[in-house]
Amino acid sequence: MGWIIGHMETGLLVKPGDVDDLVGALQLLCQRPDLRERMAEAGRKRFNAVFRIDQVADRISSLYLEVQGL
Repeated sequence: MGWIIGHMETGLLVKPGDVDDLVGALQLLCQRPDLRERMAEAGRKRFNAVFRIDQVADRISSLYLEVQGL
């Protein structure tokens, strides 16, 4: 998941099943509107750089060609 979400860059990662960790992350987001805004903007930029449909389609097409040995 770290390649999609960078902790404290494009989001907050918490330990699965760790309620205290989740509560701490939510409290941080409530207390820091500047952090929310910065991470939201960074997330939008990352999405546009990595996950645009044309880029994903190109990667899938390249993968198919590679698998076919072309």
